[in-house]
Amino acid sequence: MPHIAVKDLYVGACTSHEICDRNDRILIPKGTELTEKHIRVLKVWGIHDVHIVSTDAHSSGSTTSVSEATPEIFLRQAIAAEAPRFHLNNTKDPFVKELLNQTVLRHAQELVRNTPT
Repeated sequence: MPHIAVKDLYVGACTSHEICDRNDRILIPKGTELTEKHIRVLKVWGIHDVHIVSTDAHSSGSTTSVSEATPEIFLRQAIAAEAPRFHLNNTKDPFVKELLNQTVLRHAQELVRNTPT
C-alpha cells in the first residue's frame, strides 16, 4: 500500500484507505478508482498525500473516466435534476464547480444502475 503525494497521483489509482478532511469527514471512500476530478478535490481540500492499493494500474495505461463510462443521456438528466440545487451558489468557484460535477456524476451513475436491462 504505497503512500503517494497528491501532486504525484494519477487517474486510475485506487485508494486503499478512506481519504478524510481535517474534521474526519470522508471525502473519498476506500477502494475508489481516482479520476481527474477526485485529484482536483483533494488539492482543493488541502490533502497532501494518500494511500493507494498499488502502482500497477498506472503502468497498464487502461483508465476510463466516469464521464466516459456514463452515457450522455444520463448526464443530461442528472444535470437537469441537480443544477437547481446549486442555483444560489457561484458555480465558477472551483470548489462549488467540483461539488456540482461530482453530484451530477453520482446522480448519473445512479440512473445507469437503476435502468432496467
